[in-house]
Amino acid sequence: MRVRWFDALAELKDGVDPRMATFLALFQGMDSALAVLTSAHSPASKFVVLQGLLDPDGLIQYKGLGLDAATFVDQIRAADGGDEEALSWLEDIQREQVLTSLAEVTGTNAAAEADFHLTRWSLQGAALIKAVTTKTKNAEFEFSEIRSILRMQADLSRRVEQRRARIAEMKASNPESAERLNSMLGYESRRPSPGTDPEYGILEDYFFEETRIYLQARFRQSLPGQFAAALIASSNAGASDVAFAAAVRAMAAASSTDPKDYSADGISTPSPWHDALAKSLGISQRRYRSGDRIERILQAVKGVTQAVKAAGDDDLGTLVVAHEVLCYAQWKRDEFRASKQAEKVEQHKADAIERSRKAKQRAEASRLRDEQAQEVRSAVWDVDDAVRRYAQTLEHTIRSIRVENPFPESHLAAAKDRLEKALAKKAAADGWLAAADERALWAVAEVKVAATSSVEELLLAERDEAVAEQSEAKSEQQAAQRERDAAERDVTDLAAARYKFDKLIQPVLAENERRLEAETLRHKQEQEEKRRQAEELRKKQEAAVRRQEELNQRQQERASVAKHALGMEIDRLIALPTSASIWRRKRLAATRVSLEQAILKLQAEITAPNIPPRTHWKTWPSMLSANDRYLGTVKKIMDYGAFVSLPAGVDGLIRFTGAGASLHRGQMIIVEIVAMPSGKPFVLRQVAPRA
Repeated sequence: MRVRWFDALAELKDGVDPRMATFLALFQGMDSALAVLTSAHSPASKFVVLQGLLDPDGLIQYKGLGLDAATFVDQIRAADGGDEEALSWLEDIQREQVLTSLAEVTGTNAAAEADFHLTRWSLQGAALIKAVTTKTKNAEFEFSEIRSILRMQADLSRRVEQRRARIAEMKASNPESAERLNSMLGYESRRPSPGTDPEYGILEDYFFEETRIYLQARFRQSLPGQFAAALIASSNAGASDVAFAAAVRAMAAASSTDPKDYSADGISTPSPWHDALAKSLGISQRRYRSGDRIERILQAVKGVTQAVKAAGDDDLGTLVVAHEVLCYAQWKRDEFRASKQAEKVEQHKADAIERSRKAKQRAEASRLRDEQAQEVRSAVWDVDDAVRRYAQTLEHTIRSIRVENPFPESHLAAAKDRLEKALAKKAAADGWLAAADERALWAVAEVKVAATSSVEELLLAERDEAVAEQSEAKSEQQAAQRERDAAERDVTDLAAARYKFDKLIQPVLAENERRLEAETLRHKQEQEEKRRQAEELRKKQEAAVRRQEELNQRQQERASVAKHALGMEIDRLIALPTSASIWRRKRLAATRVSLEQAILKLQAEITAPNIPPRTHWKTWPSMLSANDRYLGTVKKIMDYGAFVSLPAGVDGLIRFTGAGASLHRGQMIIVEIVAMPSGKPFVLRQVAPRA
């Protein structure tokens, strides 16, 4: 039975075989064993009692391990070290009340007392776990409300159906709102009824459920300590119980029920939209709103605090669960405080980075200002050399020179500006150092009250960074002080250099002024001479224009006379017969030549006018006009026509369609001007002799 304990427990659990009972009844002394087998005791109790009856001298075992002190010590140590099998064995011992059965067999009162304590502590722990994971109305533990909550859940189905009917009516007028309300009611409609889930309404949501599971697991892990407290002598147990109870009471006294110790937002409140929806559906605001996690933590803290006040020093079950809840609440507070400390550290780092960035900008600006000041500083010591260079330049020229103060007012203004910026940099450095000091003091103070070890490391690093920032700020202070001293020297040196230069440059300025006056006089005389010459040139040009205009006028008059005579000669030339008797041909040819020469001579009188200078704005009349007839010479033959030269340097074009292709270059023909297009050759027509 001890060797095959697994099969024995399974058989006891399934019930005794009647054939086994009949078999045992055949033997003397088996009445007690038969009574145990047929009793209503648990399989584990039967297993222990049967071992005592069947083998009174043997070691009583449970699941292969002896129920002696040494075994319990080993199992308690193993379970406390994380051995899951040992913890499960102790859990079975406690749940099945094996120690009570052992006391019945062996008559050991200590085992019965230990089992009594274990059972009492288990019931206390289960009750408190159920209490802190129970939905309550005002975060107070009034257990009479549990049944009223269950009764409220019984009406859930009926109310959901009523609300769905109201939503169906809303679909006709406002489908979108109806669909939204329908989706929000989906969760309630999917809840199990109280008949199918007896604990429904006690564990509200996942937070309560996971809290219950967590506390049950932690209470299970405390079994080694419970067994140790239950099995040791009562005198020794009293001192340890009192110490543990005092520690839990101290934690309860130090606990907080202020929501702001757990969350920056505290206990959230429903939005106005939620209030309106709850009112429209007939749901109370508190029942409609899902419980806030922080509110439930406070609920649990208040509950365990009341339980600790009412618990005695030996109520280990209540104290263990209360210890776990208070540890969780303290961890939650520490985590929130650590998160605030970490956020503050990150804010300090961001501010420090911004301050460092601005300090680098100030340093770069200081460097640029110092580079600009170096040139001026080097010139301050060369005042005598500057005066000497001006004197030498004036000596090597006969003209005046440009004398400028090498230390203008702008340099002095720049030096004063550098001084102001150096003072501003010093003020910024002082502010930086003050911020770094405040950062370092805060880090040192927060290290002493660090919520977690990780935050403590973060705060220590923050302290070191603050010290480094202090060093950088002090360095900038010193640099700003040096820049201010240098700017003050620059202002003093520039003022002295300007005064010295103004004093030494006076002889040079006097000579230069004399030369400047002479140059001004010479320049004035030169300008007068230029104006006189320009006036003479203008008068000459005006006389030339008048002469040219007179010539053009006379030329136009001659051209008009020539054109009148030309018309008669052209008519005579056209009137010459093209054929004659032999004895008249020679005379006819001589007449033609004579007329052509006379015509060419008259055409020579027709010339274009010479445009006088400065009279381009005046329009002179053309010497030629439409319908005029002239004796022209063929200059060029093209595929499309022949170009003919006319008087006054004008060319015209005869199209072959009108003149034929019998013309040749150099031939003299009589033409008439048909059209005078602007910018193009005149359009001509050949005039044929009369037959």
